[in-house]
Amino acid sequence: MSGKGAAAALYAALISGLLRILAPRRRSPSELMKSLNEALLERKVDAQYATLSLVSWTARTRTFMVVSAGTLPPMLCRKGKIIDSRAEGVPIGLLEDQEYDQVKIEAQRTDLLVLYSDGVEDQLGKDAGSLDQATAAGKDLETYGRERLEKVVKGNFRLTPQQLTEKIFEDIDVFRGSTPLTDDQTVIALRVL
Repeated sequence: MSGKGAAAALYAALISGLLRILAPRRRSPSELMKSLNEALLERKVDAQYATLSLVSWTARTRTFMVVSAGTLPPMLCRKGKIIDSRAEGVPIGLLEDQEYDQVKIEAQRTDLLVLYSDGVEDQLGKDAGSLDQATAAGKDLETYGRERLEKVVKGNFRLTPQQLTEKIFEDIDVFRGSTPLTDDQTVIALRVL
C-alpha cells in the first residue's frame, strides 16, 4: 500500500469492499486481479496503489493458484526443502490494461505455503537505528532477508502454521534487537492436509 495513516487505511477499505463485490463474478484469481485494478483506476485515487496477492485453493487437486500484484513470491516448503515459485505482477491501481499471470502450485500433503509482506525481508538488524540514521552514518544495512526466513521455515517445517509464524516473528525480534520496526510485517502460513 502506498503511504501510511488514514489515506492508506481508506484505500485498503476501498480495495476490501471492491474484492467483496467483484470476487463472486470472477472465475480465476487473474481475472479478479485485473478487474480490481480496473475498478481502482476508474475511481482515480491520485498517487495510491497497493500490492496484493490472491490465492485460491482447490482441495480435490491440491492446487494453489497464485496471482501477485507487486508482492514477494510465496514460499512453498516441502519436507524441509524450499520449492521456488515465481508469481510477479504490477501493483494494482497504478497502470492501465494490466494482465496478471496465475502461477499454479501443485501441492502435496504436509506442504507449507508461506506468504509474507516485504516488511519481513526488509527489517533492519540490531543497532541500525533508523534508515536515515544508518545512511547518514554510512553504515552497511543488514536486512532480515529471504535466506534468513527460509532457514527458519526449513528448520521448523513440522510445526503447526500458528507455531511457525510465532517462530518467524521471534526470530525477527532477535534479529532487529532494539532497532525500531521499519515496515509492516505480515506472515500467513498454510498447511496442506
